[in-house]
Amino acid sequence: TTLLTQASTNDLQRTDWKLPNLSPDEIVSVQEAGISADPRFEWVGHKLQAFHRSKLDRRWSDDRGIHYVIPPYLADRTLILSAGMEGKYVERQLGIDRVDNPIPRARIHHKGTRFYNLCFLHGAASRFPGNRQQILDAFAQLILRNIERNRRTLLVSRKHLKQSCITYLTKRFAQWGQAVTLVPCGGEPFPRTNPNIVPVIHYGVSGVNSFEEYDAAYCLNSFYLDEDVLQKAITDVDEDTLQFPVHIQVQGQPKRRIAGTFDKRFQASNADQVCRTYYRQLETNVVLQAVGRVRYATRPREVITFQASQMPDVPLHGEFYSMREFRQHFGLLTGSEFTRQFHRQEVRRLRQDGLTTRQIGERLGVSERTVRYRLAETKETKV
Repeated sequence: TTLLTQASTNDLQRTDWKLPNLSPDEIVSVQEAGISADPRFEWVGHKLQAFHRSKLDRRWSDDRGIHYVIPPYLADRTLILSAGMEGKYVERQLGIDRVDNPIPRARIHHKGTRFYNLCFLHGAASRFPGNRQQILDAFAQLILRNIERNRRTLLVSRKHLKQSCITYLTKRFAQWGQAVTLVPCGGEPFPRTNPNIVPVIHYGVSGVNSFEEYDAAYCLNSFYLDEDVLQKAITDVDEDTLQFPVHIQVQGQPKRRIAGTFDKRFQASNADQVCRTYYRQLETNVVLQAVGRVRYATRPREVITFQASQMPDVPLHGEFYSMREFRQHFGLLTGSEFTRQFHRQEVRRLRQDGLTTRQIGERLGVSERTVRYRLAETKETKV
């Protein structure tokens, strides 16, 4: 045991680890001796045997200790409870012949929930930086609308994009004179707060769920699985002789991401079905798990996802194929239009308060010329 705790990851992944099998009598003797020496003694023999059965590439060491992954032990009758996990995925992962679904046609949806999807590629990690402004400006307006209605909002982002989203939205709200605080959240308990405090989680976050009372969940960008990750997940449970190519392509109109072999040699096999089953589990279900933290299936919620792929078993109330369609449906403005509207209102209010053109410009961070334009636009609108 001492040797094991001192081993590096490379050591742990060697093939020459040998752990002895103890008889029941020997195990009892060890436990009795350990407890007599220290009441806090804990038998770790089962963990050592589990380590011995684990896959070599699923062992690693870090500052928290030794880690390893093994398939679960299944008894004669095993009940698996999971939201969204397909039986075919479980069968393949666990190497069993059949998983029965006792309620195959059952779907749980709240009739008051409105679920929308943005079905275009602007939210992909490679494209988001170039489209960030128009995307976040639209969601900022939805957040403000929720605040006016005393509704709380949960935001979801890719982990490496989360801080840039928070930075941009914080700056935008300040420019619009709105007191909104965005808080990065890693899954820890989040207190029930007023609508002006908006938590931002990331896809795949684990931890205590404390967003059941939130009224809306918006995905600021997309969660797309890397092709090599999908390939590794599928081939990890197969022998080399059974492996097949795995690809993700964008096809059709509207454009959607599809997983498969895209190889005629495997048309007669179940390879394409396997690819799509794993794709839904590792990509689509990650998205649904993130927005599911607001309990949209059992409570009336507003949910917006950002996936250019099929959303199985989700009754969509709208799917949009461009930012223009998205803004039109919700009655949103572009960021520049919203800023101009805010300036008109503020210029008129500050003018009525007796501020000069220069003072108004300094307050709003714009030039005097812009202030005069906004004053002129206010008069034209009034007429």
